[in-house]
Amino acid sequence: MFCKYCGKELPDKAIFCSKCGKQLAVKDKTETDSEKNASEIKHEETTKKFCKYCGAINAASAKFCSKCGKPLVQLEYENIKEPEVLSPKNEIKFESEKIKEDNQSSNNDTKKFGIGNLFSQVFKKHTAKERNEILRAGLSDDILKNKQINSENLKPWLYSRVFLILFAVFIIFEICLLSFYNTNIMPGVMLIGSVMVPFSMLTMYFELNIYKDISFYKTIGIFLLGGAISLLFTLFLYEIIPTTDEFNFIGASLVSIIEELGKVVIVIILLKRCKNLTVLQGLLIGGAVGCGFAAFESAGYAFNVFLDAHDYNTRADFANNYLQYSQYYYADSIGEMNFNIILRSLLAFGGHTAWAAIEGAAYAKKKKIDKNFIKYFVICFILHAIWDTDLPVQYLVLTCLCLIAWKVILNQISQFIEDSNKKQMEEK
Repeated sequence: MFCKYCGKELPDKAIFCSKCGKQLAVKDKTETDSEKNASEIKHEETTKKFCKYCGAINAASAKFCSKCGKPLVQLEYENIKEPEVLSPKNEIKFESEKIKEDNQSSNNDTKKFGIGNLFSQVFKKHTAKERNEILRAGLSDDILKNKQINSENLKPWLYSRVFLILFAVFIIFEICLLSFYNTNIMPGVMLIGSVMVPFSMLTMYFELNIYKDISFYKTIGIFLLGGAISLLFTLFLYEIIPTTDEFNFIGASLVSIIEELGKVVIVIILLKRCKNLTVLQGLLIGGAVGCGFAAFESAGYAFNVFLDAHDYNTRADFANNYLQYSQYYYADSIGEMNFNIILRSLLAFGGHTAWAAIEGAAYAKKKKIDKNFIKYFVICFILHAIWDTDLPVQYLVLTCLCLIAWKVILNQISQFIEDSNKKQMEEK
């Protein structure tokens, strides 16, 4: 209660003001109590809260102890003879249990990033707001440099919707080409068929960058310009490094070293321009260059396959006109092109799109060319060399190479999560 004359705060039972000395008009306690609801009075009398850590008595509505600040448990007043106060021994036990719970929580946060993280959200329904939130990355100052990173934060899904859109466009173009024989749509088939998987992978790398410091606009710019420049630099290397037309391991190794150097040099130049750099940014920028390289290369291969088949048909026409028995036969040029596009699309997730991402993540870890970077570069070089080598059961070999590349990426992300959490624990 407060004094109505001077405003001094006073005990509830005060009759005179301790500051100004004036008598206060106080209602009789029985009258005050009669105005209260009987159930409320009983509740207030019987439901007091005691702090089991320090023994302080708190109001019934209190959630935390007013003395020590720890959480309270509501106890019946009439059933408590003496508040339970933790002894020093019990206090140590309580603290050790708390540390154990924190460690368990930390272990859950640092569990390894696995293949399940890439698909756990794909088949769930997501709203337009969630989609827009992902695409807002890089458009504000909301850079999560100090946020604890764990595998639960890294569950991309938007890439699957991007793939479905591009795949639907590809099917529509195929219907136009195969059902209506409209060759005007052929460039669209080559372009969309070559882009749909690399661009979907690009979106996945964008989602995995939880720091949200690189915009989708910038990502697409790296995809287009970085992919084109890496192709240009690769062609320059082809001019100065001798190669062979034989696709044995030596010939394939020459192609591998040229193309991996062509990509990784551009990736490193882009990463050096980044101020805040982690493995996830390296994965995104390296993956963007690799995705652009893969898309443009696949479109070129599709076009060349069509031209080769068309030229074969031209020679067959000439031979059939002048020779009774010809060694030539008509080739299905559109069918050959479609087979090439579909095959390269199925394998695109583990080729250039993965190798450049591995190299970017490896460089970003220490921000320099060290033993760790060289190790991962050699891994990509070997995978690429085997990829280009003529081997039996080639499609099975290519599938295994894709899975190995993604095993490396998953290990890089998992190791990054573990290192980040260890660093944060040390800082605390």
